Formats: sequence, C-alpha cells, structure tokens
Amino acid sequence: TKGDRYFYNLVDIYTGWLETIVVGTKKEDVIARATKKLVARMGKALGTPVRVVQYDMGSEFNKSIKDLEKMKIKVFQMRTNAVVEQTNAKLQRIFYTIVAQKRTNFAGSVKQAVDISNNTKNRKLGMTPKEAVAQLRAGETPAKKRGKTNEAKNVYPEGTWVRALKVKRD
Repeated sequence: TKGDRYFYNLVDIYTGWLETIVVGTKKEDVIARATKKLVARMGKALGTPVRVVQYDMGSEFNKSIKDLEKMKIKVFQMRTNAVVEQTNAKLQRIFYTIVAQKRTNFAGSVKQAVDISNNTKNRKLGMTPKEAVAQLRAGETPAKKRGKTNEAKNVYPEGTWVRALKVKRD
C-alpha cells in the first residue's frame, strides 16, 4: 500500500451524519464513482434521498458535479465548506488515535473512526448524529439545542443601582 490515501467525506449538515470512502487518488473518474456510492449510502442511512450537495472549489469534483446534476441533485460550489472540513479534522483525529492503539487493520480503523464520529455528541444538536438520524427516520425533526437566554446569564435584576463608566476600559 504505497502512496497517499484520502478520506472522501459526505456530511449531512442537519444531523452531522458522516459517510466516508478512502480513495487513493484525486482523479475525477475515481471521485465521481466514489460520489455515486457516497450519495447512495447517505440516502440509505438518512432514509431520504439526497437533494443538495455542496462542494468546495476543487477541480477533482468537476465530473461528479455533472453526474449529480444528471441525477437531478442540486450542486453548490463554495470557497470552503467549514462543516465538512471540521468533520474531516475530527475523523482524522479519531482515526490516528485508533491507529496508534493498533486496534485493527487500515479498513477496520477507518470503519471504527466513522462509527465513533457518528456516536460523538454534537453540542449544537445536543445529541449524537446517530440519535439525530433515528429521530429523522421516525418522522421528527431534530431540533437544535437553544442557547442560554439573558435570564440564565449573570445579569443584575431590574432596578439594581450600578455605576456606569464614562470612559470604556481597554
């Protein structure tokens, strides 16, 4: 197994569910075949067909974009895709931890890393991607966790006397 290997990830933005394929090259044909597999796997995992895919501006996606448009899937190209980059970084951290522990072979390490990633709690959702997908398949919409309101923060009760600064501090 000489040469580079690349994680090619497809991430559902709403649930955080991750599907990945390891490819040995970034040639358009290889990426196009992998894209078809990933889209099919993502649709099967979510229980709903994929309708929109976002890519970064990489030239390796040109053939994939044409194929997806033929399949009536909307495609958007963005300068960067922070959700995918963040998930890729998380996947790689988990993967290299598993490799360092020498748990299993390469393919097994990738599978374990994806499983761990899909079972890691998402702060925005307040649940794991696996739980969010289960809710989605049950017909519910996974609601994002709400942030703290002003009442929860350390605010003074109304009517409290406080000093106002005439000049702001640095």
